Amino acid sequence: MPNGRAGNVFRDSMLHEAPVERAPGGMPLFYRLLAALIIVGLIPTVPLFFLLFRYNAEVALQRTGNDLSQQVTLLATSFDQEHRTATQRSLKQIATSEALAALLSGPLEERLVNAKSLEALFQNIAREHAVYSGLYFIDADGHEVASVVDQQRSGRFGEKRSWTALDADKPSPTVTAGQALLKRLFTTPSLLAAGNMEWFMPPRDMLAQGPFVDERGRPSLLLGLSTVDIDSGALSGAALIRVDLSAFLAVLRTVKVLDANVAWLLDAANKPLLRPEGNAGRLDPATALPADLALEVRLVRDSDGLIAYRDIGTAGNQRLLRLAYAVPDDLVAQEFEATRNLFVIALVVSLLASLALAYAVSKTIARPIVSLAGAARKLSQGDLSARVDVKAGGEVQVLVDSFNSMAGNLGQSLQDLSAQTLVIDKAPFGIMILDPQPEQHRVHYANEAFSRLLGFSEAQVRGRHPRMLLAGDAGAAKAELIERAFAELTSVEVEVSTQPREGPPRLMNWLVFPCISSDGEVISIVVFLNDLTDIRAMEQERERLAAELQESNKLEFLALTIAGISHDLNTPIGVGVTAASQLQRTVERMRAVIDQEPGNIEGLKNWCKKVEQTTEIISRNLEKAGQLVQGFKKTSANATRTEWVTLNVRSLLESLLVSLSPIMRRAHCTVHLSCPPVLQLFTEPGSVSQAVTNLLINATVHAFENRDDRQIEVTVSDSAEEVLIKVADNGNGMTEEAAVKAFTPFFTTKRASGGSGLGLFSSRRVVEEVLGGRLSFETTPGQGTCFFIHLPKTRATALKDPL
Repeated sequence: MPNGRAGNVFRDSMLHEAPVERAPGGMPLFYRLLAALIIVGLIPTVPLFFLLFRYNAEVALQRTGNDLSQQVTLLATSFDQEHRTATQRSLKQIATSEALAALLSGPLEERLVNAKSLEALFQNIAREHAVYSGLYFIDADGHEVASVVDQQRSGRFGEKRSWTALDADKPSPTVTAGQALLKRLFTTPSLLAAGNMEWFMPPRDMLAQGPFVDERGRPSLLLGLSTVDIDSGALSGAALIRVDLSAFLAVLRTVKVLDANVAWLLDAANKPLLRPEGNAGRLDPATALPADLALEVRLVRDSDGLIAYRDIGTAGNQRLLRLAYAVPDDLVAQEFEATRNLFVIALVVSLLASLALAYAVSKTIARPIVSLAGAARKLSQGDLSARVDVKAGGEVQVLVDSFNSMAGNLGQSLQDLSAQTLVIDKAPFGIMILDPQPEQHRVHYANEAFSRLLGFSEAQVRGRHPRMLLAGDAGAAKAELIERAFAELTSVEVEVSTQPREGPPRLMNWLVFPCISSDGEVISIVVFLNDLTDIRAMEQERERLAAELQESNKLEFLALTIAGISHDLNTPIGVGVTAASQLQRTVERMRAVIDQEPGNIEGLKNWCKKVEQTTEIISRNLEKAGQLVQGFKKTSANATRTEWVTLNVRSLLESLLVSLSPIMRRAHCTVHLSCPPVLQLFTEPGSVSQAVTNLLINATVHAFENRDDRQIEVTVSDSAEEVLIKVADNGNGMTEEAAVKAFTPFFTTKRASGGSGLGLFSSRRVVEEVLGGRLSFETTPGQGTCFFIHLPKTRATALKDPL
């Protein structure tokens, strides 16, 4: 439509160029023609415009519905990934963790240490997932064993807190929700375990309770997974995670459709947790939507507006939350208000165009070009809603339609790109994107996880080289690997010391790789950062505990040896002391006989014979005690010896068997040794003694129940590459289950008798990790078990780093 000034020029030109003809009666012809053109133009135009308006209104309504469905799908997918899928992975990680296994199967005196290890795992998981406001492990009796709440450990080690008896004076919303969830988690596993179904494994499905408002006033969900004791198959408890919904609600408050917030969040009872403010909230989906479960987005056309909804946070067939976008009719009408205005404008333009076809044609051609230029300028400034709202003909209309189509496709592409960027920005590991240009490699993007890991915001690292993140102790070789990957546009993965903005350096894994387009062009360099500090610290702690376990086994062996030696020494020493006393009395009597009867040769001979017998008894028993002491000295020296030496294998094993002879005798076991007398081996004697001792003592404890004939054969053979020590018994052998778990730490069939389940585990660890050999076994139920210790003969294959 011409503006005011253009309209005046057109009117003046018409009045000056065309004579004003007057019809009879005094009315000018110009006004008659104008009236006729208006009447003729209105009859076909108004119905056509009305149909076009209705058609465009339906198109706008359909487009609004598609936009609503896309936004609901995007938010629901994001919620499921962050609040349900990630939580289910975390619960399974806790249920299968070594920390939980150690807590459940470890002795009572280690319960506090294992509970702390479990809380350390909780704390690491909470750091990776900001929405986790609480992690708990509740045992089968309903007591809280370990917990981390708002990144803080419980600090109540040893103090039991029951989740099955709610404190009436101080009710806890989390515990209240936990009671209902635990009742569902514990019911089925408890019933099955009560039936001695040891094969039973708990359901892997996560259960949920909520939403509810926690102690700090935050809307929350409580999700849980039951666990069982691996040894007994009985229910051991449940792992629970409390998820904070505050961030998700904050996102919903910022989302707008048609310049209005129309997001609703309902609980399972259709009670609103979040509703729009003002007029946008008058269309209530709680009363307009069906109650059945909606796992996909559904679109409902209500008499008062348009509703798109989907159930989120579902656990099985249980609906926890419902996300809905409810747009009233007046907001939908805003979507095609511009179309209505366009039709009005087009109607006016068509009427004015009737005044002068020649003048209107020139204006009709010029207006689309101007509109195209204006729309292109808006589009270049970021206004994706820019469209050309004019009607033209021929090639000009093709150009207008092509521009509008291009703008629409661009908007959709940017929306898809925004969704992909959201996934990258919310990734749980740090991501940097660099400029691939040589001599540049500057950061131009960093996600949220990067800021959490290193404390730098995206603005602080943008435009800077990633070498600023390398700590002083990173090492020149590793830094060179990263620089070479940047320069050569190749991939590399390296663990390097990285300096955060505050605090000490952190060990991080850098994964560098080029991002290549479909035509082979490198468009960027991507760097993934993953913090390994806590993982490496846990590995070092595990190694330290393993070393302490090895030392404890050595001390336990010495304690057993000392107990046996002390018992066997008492007998010969006691006999020697008694014989010495008898000898003293005999000498005194002999002296008296000499004094009284100096010539009694026969009496003196009898007394000398008694002295000789007594002396023989003393000598024999003292020799026996000396042998025991020498064997103990050799064995104890070997057991505590950690350096690698060349030794005689037979001498080592004979000393060991002498030291263990009291233990073997009390266990009614006979040990036979078969070993070449001159066999030499370069090894660490303490570890060899520990491994063989564990196997012998393990046989006395487990192999001979209800058996009278108890034989153990220790056989040593020599080959070119290794020395083989076989420890075979004629006992009961192992069951299939025991054979599978023989080397599993803390597994024992004699736990009621004080078994620790560490003997075979410790033996294999010493043989493989210290001596560089192999430990295996063969067992036949009812016929005994044979263990094979393969020890390498060369230093290159035997010597390993100390634990």
